[in-house]
Amino acid sequence: MKIIYLIFHLFALKTVLSWNRKGIPQATFLLLAYFLNPLVIIEGIGNLHIEIVMVALLILMYDAFSENKYRSAAFWYCLAIATKLLPLLLLPYLYLKMPKEQKSRFFISGGMCLFLMFLPITLGLDLINLSKSVNLYFQKFEFNASVYYVLRWLGKLISGYNLILYIGPLLALSTFLLIVKNAFNKSSFGIQPQFAHGIFAFGMFLLLSTTVHPWYVITLVFFAGLLDLKTPLIWSFLITLTYINYSLQPYEEQLWVVAIEYGIIVICLFVERKKWLNIEGKNT
Repeated sequence: MKIIYLIFHLFALKTVLSWNRKGIPQATFLLLAYFLNPLVIIEGIGNLHIEIVMVALLILMYDAFSENKYRSAAFWYCLAIATKLLPLLLLPYLYLKMPKEQKSRFFISGGMCLFLMFLPITLGLDLINLSKSVNLYFQKFEFNASVYYVLRWLGKLISGYNLILYIGPLLALSTFLLIVKNAFNKSSFGIQPQFAHGIFAFGMFLLLSTTVHPWYVITLVFFAGLLDLKTPLIWSFLITLTYINYSLQPYEEQLWVVAIEYGIIVICLFVERKKWLNIEGKNT
């Protein structure tokens, strides 16, 4: 399995090496920020988290977009979704901003691919249990969250108990609405606006999630490498501090570690705020 993941990683690297010739900016920085990032290597290849494969497929999708190969892009995008559902976060932007003459080609091809990819699973799948699994993620799991932990604290002050049953779905809905709003604000389908929307979508997902494991940041590191942003790279080192929780018996999350982690991230965002604002300004 590790060899297979490494092959995906190296194939993605080979693709990115060709981007400088295609005029895609920041490809050189991406090589250092993502492909040599310790979190990506340890969690992706070492611990076999599928995000590293998903990112490799997204790289192939963006490469196809840069060459105006929309059917190929649809195929790689669907493979990324079949690997992990998170690339669906990009769907509002793809649907709203893709050129009309290419949209039907992309979505018809993509729809057929998804149907074939998920057909074997759907035929033998208990949809009730699947829905229960989704509910567990949004209404039960809690780990290394930011906004959610603040709302949880406020909820306990008001009601006296944990309101995750309501806060989790509310944050998920907020994530969706913010991503759609950002997609509407984009005015073009260039490669840079695609990257800008990608880091916004995955950033909002992590910011408003009830559960943020270290390997979740891998995708954010990828987009940060494309956009020359340092804050997600710093986060990729800070988030490993949360492993201290697993050294305790019985397990107990150390909220002081979470506070340090996100406190430093807030400071980094403030220091780098002009670059974030410029990226949004240039790509709207």
